[in-house]
Amino acid sequence: MNKPEFVDYVADALGTTKKDTKVYVDGIFDSIVELLDQGEEVNFNGFGKFTMEDVQAATRRNPKTGESVKVEAHRKPKFKFSNTLKSGLR
Repeated sequence: MNKPEFVDYVADALGTTKKDTKVYVDGIFDSIVELLDQGEEVNFNGFGKFTMEDVQAATRRNPKTGESVKVEAHRKPKFKFSNTLKSGLR
């Protein structure tokens, strides 16, 4: 399911317009990204937790060419599913 399909699904489930629902969904996604950028964790009990992870600099190998490539240290987003979601219980 892609984002427009998700917006349609939520709009139907809530009985709201697709236009309003898209604004809400975009707002939620934008807020999560902004909070992660500020160093905050975003935790939804029963769903999961969004965090940022530090990745150390390393030398990797391009599998297509076999060439060594240096990857600089960076941060990347990470999501951990809650145990409730993993077990399928709600």
